[in-house]
Amino acid sequence: MGRAKLIEQFMRAFGAPEKELLSEDLYFKFKHDTENLAEYKEDCSSIKLLPKNDKVIELCTRVLRYLKTTYAWSNHENPDYDVCMLLNYWTYYRLNEIFGSEDTNSIYPAFAQIQRIWNTYNEKKIKEVPYPKCQPHFEIHKELDWEKRKEFCEYCLDYKTAYGLAQNYEGKYCQKYYEYFEKKADMFKYFEPYCSPSDKSKCPTFYDKCKQYDPNTFLTKLRCHEEMKKKKEDAAAAQQHGESAAGEPHSGLSTDEGSPDSSSLMAVSPGIAKQAGDVFLGVIVTSMTSGFLYRVSTIYFYYVTMV
Repeated sequence: MGRAKLIEQFMRAFGAPEKELLSEDLYFKFKHDTENLAEYKEDCSSIKLLPKNDKVIELCTRVLRYLKTTYAWSNHENPDYDVCMLLNYWTYYRLNEIFGSEDTNSIYPAFAQIQRIWNTYNEKKIKEVPYPKCQPHFEIHKELDWEKRKEFCEYCLDYKTAYGLAQNYEGKYCQKYYEYFEKKADMFKYFEPYCSPSDKSKCPTFYDKCKQYDPNTFLTKLRCHEEMKKKKEDAAAAQQHGESAAGEPHSGLSTDEGSPDSSSLMAVSPGIAKQAGDVFLGVIVTSMTSGFLYRVSTIYFYYVTMV
């Protein structure tokens, strides 16, 4: 069994959701699948003098494998999404995971070295292919909103699956993806100023093709629209009622009126109360300790495996 499959089964056993969207599945395999990585290690061996050098070399091998497999097998005739730009953003995102987003002194040179090897691989290893080569995007580090652009690329890839789940299944799927589309609607509004006909220099690639998937044009047509609308109205009414109730004056009656005073209970038999309390506390501490050790061991295994 491959490492990626093993990790996926482990995560599912501990309640992690299944990856329904294609971008989630592709990135998971990009990050975790170790199959055939050794084939590309020599090409990436020139990466030197970096913190966490081994992890950067491994990422480099994943990039080259993606070029030779996922990208090569993609639809290049009339694609609705850009798997090449996704590779760029995922590579940069992975470097942020490895070093931490604040460590640009490590991220920038690591990305530059991977891009250099990427270019060389294009020129020497896949120089004669019947499709456009996937080129490194050298300006990602200058994009202050690169994470939003990554999200946009992922949405273009995921739209058809998400829309199908929302429209063809009642209940949780429609509700889940209705909320998903609501968030993506804000993303399209964010990019509108960057994609005016007069100046598209900062417009995301594939925006023109993907804008037909703008949720602002179809949210009201989803089968659970009325249900979600009522759910929001009920939530807003409940919140308003709660705020109104919070502002009302108290009646002056104690909530403990008519119930025995806790201090008098303790006074009846302090020895018995203390003994019972000690026993109860011991049970809690024992339960917490065993549960904590179990959770720590599983979380530690998960962390070591995933990073």
